[in-house]
Amino acid sequence: MHCDPEGDDRTPSNGKQANLNPGKHCTVKPQLPYSKREIQILYYAYNRDANELAAALCSRNAKTYERAAADMEEIGHTKNSITDWLGSDTTIYRGLAYPVVLEKPHDFDAQVDEAIRWGHKKTRFEDGDAFAERSAAMRAKHCLSSRKLAAKVGARSGHSSSQSSAKKHLSESNEACVARYFFSDYKILAEVQDTLCQSDTCRDAIQSILDRRAPSLGATKSADGKWHF
Repeated sequence: MHCDPEGDDRTPSNGKQANLNPGKHCTVKPQLPYSKREIQILYYAYNRDANELAAALCSRNAKTYERAAADMEEIGHTKNSITDWLGSDTTIYRGLAYPVVLEKPHDFDAQVDEAIRWGHKKTRFEDGDAFAERSAAMRAKHCLSSRKLAAKVGARSGHSSSQSSAKKHLSESNEACVARYFFSDYKILAEVQDTLCQSDTCRDAIQSILDRRAPSLGATKSADGKWHF
């Protein structure tokens, strides 16, 4: 998200634009107190290559691993894990939380809508008629947004673009290194699937994530398809 201090072919923009489209926009000024350290890590400590950071997380050299783990704590989107949020016992949230899972191709917006309906049923935070009216308006807005997105994607088909600052994708072995670093999070996801999911979409989305990552984490799959850590 941050612009490369030594030159970036993306357009310098505000934080919102960079969040929505990091391939075309980047932020010039650090947005948060930890951003300066994050920039140093992303562009200098590992030579602009996430593979170097990922490989360090698998290093047998204790100092190399400890440095990489500390650096992960300085990167905005990796500094807080699912375990940090939920702790080690998910059962205390049973009936109090409605998990929403971001995983393609599962409909994220539909999950959010269902979570709001669930919350309204539990707390009645708004008059029933007013809630129903607002829900209908939001559904209409989602439909319009979906049509606009489909039209935009259709208009772009057949065209491609390239950028010199294209992301370097992680190798399969380095993806496994990062997965092992987040082992406790995948373990928690399996527990969330079993104890907190209140919809098939939630369970299926987490199953998709675990099917992709659990095999490299030494987890075992039971006859019912569930992963056990």
